[in-house]
Amino acid sequence: MLAPLLTHLPRRSQDPGSQELAATLASWLAFSSHATRHLKIHRNTLAARLRLIGGLLGLDLNRLGDQAALDLALCVRAAPAPHRTEPRRGRREQGAAVPDLDAVLCGPGVQNWAAQQLRQLAPAGPAAEETLRTWLRCEAQLGPTAAELGISVPGARKRLVRLESVLHRSLLQAPSARYDLWMAFRAADLVA
Repeated sequence: MLAPLLTHLPRRSQDPGSQELAATLASWLAFSSHATRHLKIHRNTLAARLRLIGGLLGLDLNRLGDQAALDLALCVRAAPAPHRTEPRRGRREQGAAVPDLDAVLCGPGVQNWAAQQLRQLAPAGPAAEETLRTWLRCEAQLGPTAAELGISVPGARKRLVRLESVLHRSLLQAPSARYDLWMAFRAADLVA
């Protein structure tokens, strides 16, 4: 998924290279617009880099699902390689099929993780899940979420703040649990 980004060669020496673009993406996914402070760049520079990244990857960075997939890909890339006891059988053959995100989310380990994530919502009742699913479906935007739920924007914000206390994680402030929850709901829906 990240290959087009990680193999990117800038046209000019002053343009960001693949590692700088990967760092920009990771910072933006974690801190949203506050990535400008983290990276010490202007907001227009951040916007230009994000357009370049989206173009390289062929993804819409405004979509929460694409953001969640990229967050997962960056986490996998940053994770240390598992210790192998059996001899290596060589690298993946060129052209071999790479599993898509849905195939990964259907794996038993991921399914157990997703169930554990969603189990935390049980004490809050079915309305909590509806609120959270609606918020994620509305790209984590309060206005559309409130409209779809038929409540005010402050009402939607209050519901999400209550969910933050149930989940013991932030939803409205960066870094947010929204990518994990999007993945958990997607994984659960795939086997339902």
